Amino acid sequence: MPMHTKPIAFDANTADDQSVARWIQTSLDSYIKDGVGRWAFRPLEHHIGMRDDLAEDLRAIYDSLPAAAQTRWRLAIHDLLATQGPDISKREATRVLIDFAILVRAHEVLEVLPALIANGRGDERLLDQVVRAAIALASQTEASRDCLKRICTSPKFVPDYAGLVLVALCHADPDNWLAHVENLAAPMQILATRLSDGSTALRFYASTILEAISLSRVTGVAANHLFGRAESRWLWNEWFKGGQSLIRYEEFKIDSSARLLLRANEAVSVPIDKNLAAWNLDDAAKGTVQESAATIAWVRAPRSHFWTAIFQDGHLDELTLKYRDDCIAAMHSFLTVHQKDELESPSFSRWTLDQHRAEMETAMPDFAGILIRPSARSTAQVIIHDPTSLWDGPVSNRYTDRVKYLKKYGKWVQPHDFRTAIGNQYAFSAAASAIGLAKERSIAA
Repeated sequence: MPMHTKPIAFDANTADDQSVARWIQTSLDSYIKDGVGRWAFRPLEHHIGMRDDLAEDLRAIYDSLPAAAQTRWRLAIHDLLATQGPDISKREATRVLIDFAILVRAHEVLEVLPALIANGRGDERLLDQVVRAAIALASQTEASRDCLKRICTSPKFVPDYAGLVLVALCHADPDNWLAHVENLAAPMQILATRLSDGSTALRFYASTILEAISLSRVTGVAANHLFGRAESRWLWNEWFKGGQSLIRYEEFKIDSSARLLLRANEAVSVPIDKNLAAWNLDDAAKGTVQESAATIAWVRAPRSHFWTAIFQDGHLDELTLKYRDDCIAAMHSFLTVHQKDELESPSFSRWTLDQHRAEMETAMPDFAGILIRPSARSTAQVIIHDPTSLWDGPVSNRYTDRVKYLKKYGKWVQPHDFRTAIGNQYAFSAAASAIGLAKERSIAA
């Protein structure tokens, strides 16, 4: 037995919170700085070293205590983090205490967590722990809400944590979910640009937020407000857009009522008054196209690939790499959805949309764009074969120049599409052309 041990006159069951704090602090100092090993935790050394992590060993001690003693231990963790947490020399002990707090659900520490990173010096590991603790301990309490808000407004907060903190805020304060989404819109946009292609992170955040707030809080007014904010469109898209959306809108013709349903479990639904709500999904998918620009631009890349970009409702809605046949099918589908009867152009022969797709292929140039003009005849026109003439000036093939150009239209472009467009010159041409066509339409209108 090492000689460097402290007196064993410590009763974990009866000690007050100050005595517990002193015992934990002394034990951690002896364990971390002096290398005493498990004997640093006498008279409870038999709990130490039995698991892979020291915080887990401390939880074993905590679990062996009566409820009244456990309360005093949680207060001790709070006091230690408040006093020694900001001390850089105590950083390793602080990390153990944070993990210990998470394991024993010490909600008391929420009020002191933000101070641990307020004057940090680039310690990303500590920031990760603090954010993880805030999320794990989030509950519908004032302390939890305040902690999360202080974390996301801290100078040390980084966008990589925006989704997790947003989810935690919606758990802690579900009634104000829309305010949380809007307040974290900017870091969420940055986070989305950093996600890899095919990432399901935004889907996870959208699903978890919906679970936290429940469908009943997604009212017509709130959804309409969400739809009207381009910076929060990522959540609208995951909830409502397309056949794989999390929420489905259903309108009943007989009594003119409408409901929102969870697509994964349509037994869960809520009624909405479509007469009072300023939106419905049919309007979002169809009616708004009649009120704003709707364009599609494409450009042929090597090996007969085509980049297609669709701009509608003031937003670059789709940007994908397709083969010629797939591009033609997408164009056909796009025009069909918009209920256009024919395609006209001085350089295109007239044909109806239900004709054989080979005729479309013959007529389709390698670089062009279609403008949907809201008019009595509801026609679509290919208005130009070189939409680059509608760009805001020439753009070189350099990556930085593409970034600089598209930044001007950041509110119109989803982060995933932004990454795609700046990463490939053909994708950029399609995106910039679709936006240019839409601007041309708005000017002409």
